[in-house]
Formats: sequence, C-alpha cells, structure tokens
Amino acid sequence: MKFNFFSGLQSLMRDLNAGLNGRLTFDDQFNTFLLEDETIANGATAEIVNRLMDVNGNKIIPSQWWVVDSVTNGGPLFRGATAWTKDFLYLKNGGSAGGTFTVRFFE
Repeated sequence: MKFNFFSGLQSLMRDLNAGLNGRLTFDDQFNTFLLEDETIANGATAEIVNRLMDVNGNKIIPSQWWVVDSVTNGGPLFRGATAWTKDFLYLKNGGSAGGTFTVRFFE
C-alpha cells in the first residue's frame, strides 16, 4: 500500500512540474479532438464521427469548432443542415471547389 501511495504521489508531482514549467500541450489544456485531412466536395456535407468525450468517457456535442488548416480552394465550412448529435457531426463545404480540411472540435 505504501508503494502505491508514493508511486502515485511521484506521478502527480511530475505532472504538476510539467504544467508549472509550461510543458503542457494544447491537448493537455483543452478537451478537444482533431479531425485531420477531411476531404469535402463543393456543396457536399460530410458526416463526421464525433470523438469528443467528457471526463467520464461519455460522448458530448462540441460547443465550438475551428478550421485549423485548409488545402485547395474549398470552403467556407458551415454546420450541415442535419443537427449534430453525440454520435455524428455534419460540416458543409459552401465553396465552389472541393477542399481538404483539418478541424478542431471543442467541448
């Protein structure tokens, strides 16, 4: 029992030290998921599997999303006409050309 306590304490101290010294990543600080290189044709709506979860492992609907990168002349992106659910998110490419997008979804 004593070993587990000290082992857990050492792990906690390492995590706190990393945070206090500014070595936390963006993903360490925010509950997000990154959709990378999603290709959406012009005028099309993409159905995206929602991977955003709360601390208990329950899926949650994102409150925000940011386009992090866009390749080609696609976009702008909009929420699709279908309502977002805990399982699927919908993004529509409103541009005149197809595009490949990287999007970050936030809690």
